Amino acid sequence: MKKGLFIAYRLIGTLISLMAYMFLFFVLAAIFEKGLQNILILSLFLAACLVIYSALNGMFSRMVLLLQQPIRRSLKDWIKVNAYVWVIYSGLSIICCLVLVANPSIFRMISQQQPGIFGTITEQQLRSLMIGNLILMSIVLTHCIWTLRLVKRFGEYFQEL
Repeated sequence: MKKGLFIAYRLIGTLISLMAYMFLFFVLAAIFEKGLQNILILSLFLAACLVIYSALNGMFSRMVLLLQQPIRRSLKDWIKVNAYVWVIYSGLSIICCLVLVANPSIFRMISQQQPGIFGTITEQQLRSLMIGNLILMSIVLTHCIWTLRLVKRFGEYFQEL
């Protein structure tokens, strides 16, 4: 792998790691505040998948891409499963964000049907939040697809140790 691409891959991976731990922290804080609710359990699952993905991705990039040393075969499955979870989630999130940003009347309709669902957030703030989420999910989706391709390309490094 070229050095410039490797540095870009690791920088994006570091950004995802920071995002993963922040996401996990916020989900755990929400669980302590509100208790176990269905949406929080799903969020906890997604946060755990992102933390596992980022940790194993760091190990993969350090051991395989940088040092070219073999790692356990079972890690390949863990990386792939967690990457697939985030490919699906980030893809769906991108679609939802695009729909909400392209059609701001949806915000008004939801606010009228369920007052207080967005709290005191204005329509412009919610639009900015959706654009930020769109950017983050695009980065995660790109990195996950890149990782899946690299795992396939460097498959011979996953061995029984």
